[in-house]
Amino acid sequence: MTKKTNRIIITCLVLLFNLFILMFPRDMVAAARHGINLWLSSVFPALFPFVFGVNMLMGTGVVGYAGRKLTPVMTRLFGVPGAGGFAMIVGFTSGYPIGAKVVSELRLRGEVSKTQAERLISFCNNSGPLFILGTVGASIFANLQLGYFILSTHYGAALVTGLLFKYYKYDRREHFASRHQPTHQMEALTFGDSVIRGVQTMLAIGGFITLFSVVIEIIKISGLQAMVYHLFGQIVASGLLGIIEVTNGTKYLADISGGVMGRPTAVTIASIISFAGLSIHAQSLSFISKTDINPQVYFLGKLVHAGITLLLGIGLYPLFF
Repeated sequence: MTKKTNRIIITCLVLLFNLFILMFPRDMVAAARHGINLWLSSVFPALFPFVFGVNMLMGTGVVGYAGRKLTPVMTRLFGVPGAGGFAMIVGFTSGYPIGAKVVSELRLRGEVSKTQAERLISFCNNSGPLFILGTVGASIFANLQLGYFILSTHYGAALVTGLLFKYYKYDRREHFASRHQPTHQMEALTFGDSVIRGVQTMLAIGGFITLFSVVIEIIKISGLQAMVYHLFGQIVASGLLGIIEVTNGTKYLADISGGVMGRPTAVTIASIISFAGLSIHAQSLSFISKTDINPQVYFLGKLVHAGITLLLGIGLYPLFF
């Protein structure tokens, strides 16, 4: 599509968005309030400590230490310098979009090349174990087995994605150079700077969550969700919400499944979490856009991640249920 066509489509969508706000102000305000409450009660307490900790660690020499210790593993398996190991560890433990933030920071500081950053972004921006085990497993479905199933398929698929993306623009000369690439000392942040940056990051995340809560309410009011449900069934309907916002998609699937944990339900939830949803992608792109990382590579990585999760889930399901 041309730029003019894109502008027309975006303009029409924005006009439609504002029209719904004018037509259903009470519903839109309630949806926005729900998003803010979700951010304050669940997202902020879970993510802010990680954001603060990452900001502090990136100026203490930890990245350089990780670079020296993890270079052989990260280079051989994923085609990135050892500093990428820090992004991988954070991305696997903190929850998205913090993985995207760390990869973007590494790129801005020259720790990784453009190609290496694109390899990292393909598999280092993942859901955190607290969300998978606590929110989805224990809270939404009251089924810890499901939580461990999702955890295994999600992280397993992320690692496989990283192994595959090693060959993205692979060059043996770069491979050799990355094994001997020195790490850079990053500018240390004070305690206060880390808190301020962390709050700024969390405010941006809260804005995206609130916005997409309103978008989901529009989808429900417009009847699009009900139409998809009647035409294609509950799995596709929950997938639609999951594509928009992952938490709402999993909650909807829990409501309509009645707690019955069949293979389609479990595999769909795992795949939705691996894809992450447009809300997470918007949050991640707010960090990626400050760098020269190609967003298309990021999207391709999430699609591959979701696809591998689907295949792993089908195979591993009998081991958990």
